[in-house]
Amino acid sequence: TVTEMVTYQEQQLVKIKAESEKAISYTRIVSVVSIVLAIIVAIVLINMIQRTIIRPLSRLMHAAEFIAEGDLTQQDIKISSKDEIGHLIRTFSYMVARINYLINEVYKNEIAAQKYELKLLQAQINPHFFYNALNTIQAFIFTNDKLSANNYLAKFSKLTRLILEMS
Repeated sequence: TVTEMVTYQEQQLVKIKAESEKAISYTRIVSVVSIVLAIIVAIVLINMIQRTIIRPLSRLMHAAEFIAEGDLTQQDIKISSKDEIGHLIRTFSYMVARINYLINEVYKNEIAAQKYELKLLQAQINPHFFYNALNTIQAFIFTNDKLSANNYLAKFSKLTRLILEMS
């Protein structure tokens, strides 16, 4: 009766204690497995973030630093992603190509302007130069200095030929 009841309750407590220890052990195992899985997922996510965000932005940053230093020879940054970072990198590469194109256009325009300016100067100088040269030859002929007139006329004709060949 009372002893049987106490014995019964003690047996029940032992069973409850065993079941509790078993549940605690199971909970510990589930917790450890959950933590390990969370760590693995975190590592995978960090790796994905590094591949898709950090590495492309780092390449873009290095390319921008070279361009800021004046080195426009940087090759396009290769990226296949279609997200915002990919769009940013493609836009940056287009901008660099456009700057290179505009620099080349300015360079070509400057060369063309210099050539035009040289031709204008030649056009201005040639009549004046020809007048002075012919006037000098006339002076040699007038003073009857045929040898100087002949030498000056030979040099003048060579120079005229060079000028005509260059224009």
